Amino acid sequence: MSCRFGRITALDSISLSVASGFVFGVVGLNGAGKSTLIDVVTGVVRPTSGRAHVLGRDVRRDGATVRALIGVLPHESALDRELTGTQNLRFAAALYGVREPNRRIGEVLDLVGLRERAGDRVGSLSGGMQRRLAIARSMLHDPRS
Repeated sequence: MSCRFGRITALDSISLSVASGFVFGVVGLNGAGKSTLIDVVTGVVRPTSGRAHVLGRDVRRDGATVRALIGVLPHESALDRELTGTQNLRFAAALYGVREPNRRIGEVLDLVGLRERAGDRVGSLSGGMQRRLAIARSMLHDPRS
């Protein structure tokens, strides 16, 4: 699969396979195509050639479904620094239609070790704690992949 923006080639004949249930990261130099790859995999950007499938779904046709099935942790946090950790997670749970949000919020907070700090305003948390909360947010809807 390739992705071009005018004369700029962001992804050139990339092939990637990740087994369901695995966590993986994309690292590389600035301009290496990391963000473009994530944008293609989540259906935000269409590849200019080739295909992209996630859990058997074509990201061009089923982008919204793909985004509901996977968890993505972007470089920039989507957390509201003025809200508490719990408020941020409740908002995300509403967006994703999480069933039993209080139970699931407790589970992900336990998973990242932040239950005791969940009532604190995000802006008062350390950078590492904010990152852990963002990880909890990415797993809140119990993604399949």
